[in-house]
Amino acid sequence: MNVLSIGFCSCLHSTVISGSSSAHTARTMRTPSSLFSSDTCGMVNSALCVVHCLAMPVLLSAGASFLTHPLLELTFIVLAAWAVHSAIGSSTPAYIRVLLWSMWIVFASSLLLEDVHEAFGWIGLGASVGLVVGHVINLRNRTRASA
Repeated sequence: MNVLSIGFCSCLHSTVISGSSSAHTARTMRTPSSLFSSDTCGMVNSALCVVHCLAMPVLLSAGASFLTHPLLELTFIVLAAWAVHSAIGSSTPAYIRVLLWSMWIVFASSLLLEDVHEAFGWIGLGASVGLVVGHVINLRNRTRASA
C-alpha cells in the first residue's frame, strides 16, 4: 500500500465514521473531525501532487516510470474533487466555494491537457498550490465558526 492510498484511506475512514448514512445529513451535520479531515485530506492530496510534479524529472531519470501512469493523475483529480465536495458545507462562504471549485477545475483541466502543451503542467502545479491555500482558508473559517 503506497503513501497516497494510506492517506486517502485514513481521510475517507474518518469521514465515514463521523458521517451518517444519508448524504444530505452527512453534508449539513458534520462533526468537527470530519470537517478537519476533508480539508486535511485535500491539503495532503494537493501537496502530494506538488511533490509528484516537482520530483518527476528526478524520479524518471532514476527509472521510476510507473509514476507517469495516467491512473495516478486521475487519482489526484478524483481525490481533489472528493475533498472539495466534502469540505464545503452549507455554511461555507461563497468566496471559499468559488475558490475551491475554480482551483479544482483548473487543476483537473490542466492535468488532462498537460500532454498538449508544457504550460499546462505548470498551470496544474499552481492550481494544486491554490487548492492547498483554499483548504487552509476553509479550515481556518471552520475553526473560527466553531469557536
